Amino acid sequence: MKKIKIAAATENKNKLREFKEIFSEMGFDAEVFSARELGMGEFPPEDADSFDGNAAIKAKALHNHLKANGHGDYVVLADDSGITAEALGGAPGVYSARYAGENATDDENLDKLLEELEKTGDKERKGAYVCVICAVMPEGNVLFEEGRMEGVIVRERVGTGGFGYDPVFFTEVYGKTAAQLTPEQKNAISHRGIALRNMCKRILEI
Repeated sequence: MKKIKIAAATENKNKLREFKEIFSEMGFDAEVFSARELGMGEFPPEDADSFDGNAAIKAKALHNHLKANGHGDYVVLADDSGITAEALGGAPGVYSARYAGENATDDENLDKLLEELEKTGDKERKGAYVCVICAVMPEGNVLFEEGRMEGVIVRERVGTGGFGYDPVFFTEVYGKTAAQLTPEQKNAISHRGIALRNMCKRILEI
């Protein structure tokens, strides 16, 4: 197995676990460290208008921090993700985590999405989860990969797992919402899982 040291620009334990699991699945002996474990404090504001831009802000900031502190042997990973509703022209998109305001809860964001969709009268309610992974390699070159999970945004919450918009995101693959899936099922089809697997393939080719 190919050894790899990953610095992840997140403190989300679910994401850190997912990074490790998927890299291991793809043939890496992966050590995964969070930004805080590596001494990174505040990140710059994520003020880009695209998933690519926000992921790059985080990845480059952590790469620069590690390099300045003599830790240049890490592959730095950052992701930006969100939900898009076709009837809302791709909203909430990059604003998914703060759709109902800067300090909004998951429930408040979800309620706003359902309210805005109801106003459109859209019957199909097509949506997608989108994730962009940015990797900064030890030598400084920057890679991007995108993953999408298509689905339908249902009117009522179903399921207690997952987080964010998962209770209303219905996946036709399993005939369930993302909040009803096991972690293994979700990893197999998730936008982040797809983007991570694509990134693993890119890194293996280097």
